[in-house]
Amino acid sequence: MAIMALSCSVRMPAGFWKNFDSKSITNEINDQGPYGGHRALFWQGIDAAKFNSVNVIEFATKNGWKFKDSSRFTRSEVQRWRYNGKTIFPLSTEGFEPSGSYSNSEYSYFPLSTISDIEVITFETDWTKVEPGSGKVTNACGYVVLIKDQNQMSVYHLWGE
Repeated sequence: MAIMALSCSVRMPAGFWKNFDSKSITNEINDQGPYGGHRALFWQGIDAAKFNSVNVIEFATKNGWKFKDSSRFTRSEVQRWRYNGKTIFPLSTEGFEPSGSYSNSEYSYFPLSTISDIEVITFETDWTKVEPGSGKVTNACGYVVLIKDQNQMSVYHLWGE
C-alpha cells in the first residue's frame, strides 16, 4: 500500500500544463514508459488572452520550468517541418531541429496543427534525456508553440532514453 501511495505522488512530466486554461485543451498525447516518454498538449481558444508569451512564461516558471529563449518561425519555415506527409514539431532525442531532414520516427509523436507564423518558447526542465549510442545526459527541454494569432497553443516534451 505504501508503494502505491508513493508512486501516485510522483510528478508527471509536463503534467502541470493540464491546469493551464484546461477548458481549452483539445487533445493530449501522453506516453510514459519506465525509461522515458513524451507528451504533447494542444489548446484552441476563442479568447486568445491567455495564449501569449507573458502568461505562458509566468505559468511555466511558477511550475518549475526555467525560461531559456524564444524563436520566431515564418509560415514557410514551418511548412518544411514534415514527416510522413504530416506537419510536425521537429523534436526528437537529438533535440529541437528547426532545419534539417526529418527521418526519425520520433517526429510522429509531435504533430503540429498549424502552418502559420509561430513563436517557440524553450524552457529548461528538471527532466533529462539520454542520447542514444553515446549515453550523454542532457536537459530535456520543454517547448511551447504559440500561433501568431494567439488562438492556439501547443506544449511538447520528450525525456528519458
